[in-house]
Amino acid sequence: MATRHVDRILLKHDDPTERRIDIWWWGDNTSRLMLLFAYLMTRHEDWKDARIQLVAVNYQEKTDENLKELAGILDEARIEAVPAIITGADVDVLAGFSKDADMIFAPFQFRQQQICDPFGGELQDLMARTDNVVLVKAAEDVQLDAEPEEGEAGEKAAALDALHDAIKKAGAAEKEAAEATAAAAEARKKLEKMQQQSADGALIEKLEKDVRETESIADKTARKAAKAQAKAEIAAKEAEAHGILVQGENDETTEEKNNKPPVKGGSNEAR
Repeated sequence: MATRHVDRILLKHDDPTERRIDIWWWGDNTSRLMLLFAYLMTRHEDWKDARIQLVAVNYQEKTDENLKELAGILDEARIEAVPAIITGADVDVLAGFSKDADMIFAPFQFRQQQICDPFGGELQDLMARTDNVVLVKAAEDVQLDAEPEEGEAGEKAAALDALHDAIKKAGAAEKEAAEATAAAAEARKKLEKMQQQSADGALIEKLEKDVRETESIADKTARKAAKAQAKAEIAAKEAEAHGILVQGENDETTEEKNNKPPVKGGSNEAR
């Protein structure tokens, strides 16, 4: 069971051409699923120019051979991304390396019926240091050479896109509601000030009309924001049903059943 508060995505870069998606790669099924998700994100209009960076932590050394292997994986998958290798990675390294990323994909582990970060530590520690983390756990083999939009992978991608759109709309509606509420408060404040100064009746009547109109708009935008938030919550649950856990600004974590942690390795064994 999961509980969460879905919030807006906090982009590091307003310019779409400067956006970056980091994938923390262990060389396993979950890693391949994260790469697929990142690729499908770039099919969205808002992310089409984003740069995907594949950050491999499953190698003991950063060698030309290992980088060539990563490049081969990307070539086989027909996904454009920049490979990088980091040795001795931990949550501090992840947070520091991806601090400028607009979206981060990382695996999670199960330990003693609790979700842990990719390194087996407290998930809250990772969440406190990063924004926009998508936590992923693959339930089955993922074939990157298949058409991304086909079958279950396509359903997962659709769920991720729907979640992204719902969060974006909820954030916009929340901002609109806040602005309308502020405008209504300002109109009422002005009315009360004029009433205290015994302004003429025509001005008071006009200000009273302004208050009614701005408060009506504030009420409508508040209802709109509530509906958008409810849709975002539904989208989050649907994404979760496909094995996607999303970290926003105020997300809470979940507890699930035990499962095995990600297996390290380029081909499921470390080099």
